[in-house]
Amino acid sequence: MKKLIIFLFIVAAIAVTILIVLKVTVNDLKKEDIVENLNKIIVDGSDSLYSLTIRDYEVTGSFNGARINGVEVTINQEIFKKMQANNTLPEVIFDGKVENILIEGINILKLVQDNKDIKIKSIDLVGADFNIYQYKKTVEDTTKAPIITNLYDRIKKDINSIEIGNINIVKGKMSYDPAGKLDKKKPFWKFAEIDLKFKDLLVDSTSASDTTRFIYSKEFKTAIRNFKGIMGNDMYTFSVEKCDYDHKSSYLEIANLKMTPNASHAAFYRSKNHAVSEATIDVPFLQVKGIRSVDIINKGLVKAKSISIRGAKFGIYKDKSFGDPPDSKNGSYPNQTIVNLPFALDIRELLIKSLL
Repeated sequence: MKKLIIFLFIVAAIAVTILIVLKVTVNDLKKEDIVENLNKIIVDGSDSLYSLTIRDYEVTGSFNGARINGVEVTINQEIFKKMQANNTLPEVIFDGKVENILIEGINILKLVQDNKDIKIKSIDLVGADFNIYQYKKTVEDTTKAPIITNLYDRIKKDINSIEIGNINIVKGKMSYDPAGKLDKKKPFWKFAEIDLKFKDLLVDSTSASDTTRFIYSKEFKTAIRNFKGIMGNDMYTFSVEKCDYDHKSSYLEIANLKMTPNASHAAFYRSKNHAVSEATIDVPFLQVKGIRSVDIINKGLVKAKSISIRGAKFGIYKDKSFGDPPDSKNGSYPNQTIVNLPFALDIRELLIKSLL
């Protein structure tokens, strides 16, 4: 969930930044000016770590919309290496592109009249494709604002508020590398297709603390298709065919959740050199009711009224001829694992049907 939030924040930040640039440059409506100003905001704001290119830009209708094509954010490799050497690299960095950004229902001409309250009917982002890389600092930085709540702080010098009726992200893609861009041997997560819908989005001085909103929105829906991640020191592949979530109804549904070993029994045991349980998981259907995303983000609490699992298959293979593991099992039993989770659990009802 955290990686998805980072992806959403990146896309939202780009859209909002483009609006700021429209506000200060739309009087000329020149692509060169818009690209130059937008690039300056991104370069200055990232200490030159990022740069931006735009392939094409046009104002649509009677100055009430805009279409931006070929938006691409890249990492300056020279600055990247300097920051990495000085331990000043942000914990999360990214690169990526958006094929088309369509903005409708905005009075562009009114923006140049020093209007600091922006209202937009809809924003559509088609073909957003981002790569996210995470790095660990040797010294923890406690001065940074939370990734979700600092969006208003970034825009408040130029804009009082932004109201958007709908934001639609169609066929978005995202990959996540927890080991950083320079090391592709470590586990990664990959979202092949993400559709996101935000409704009634408000960015102002109060909306960040509004607990009824998720990422500034009153309503939020996501449809994830064909998620795949490598986990367990590259020993397992975790995959989900379909995941749908509706913030308003607090409803989550997952289809074909699987965890499978990446090697044969013999190869798996050669990598361990001792007896160990090799697990497989196959859950055709999982349903969660009453789960609130704001509790996960703000409180680190996974709370739900009920979880239903149907037709699940769990398999454990263990060859004791390899000998017992050298370390103690203490701390790794199921009840201990749950207690040591990095988040709190509050599940009122668990229903399991047709378990094999």
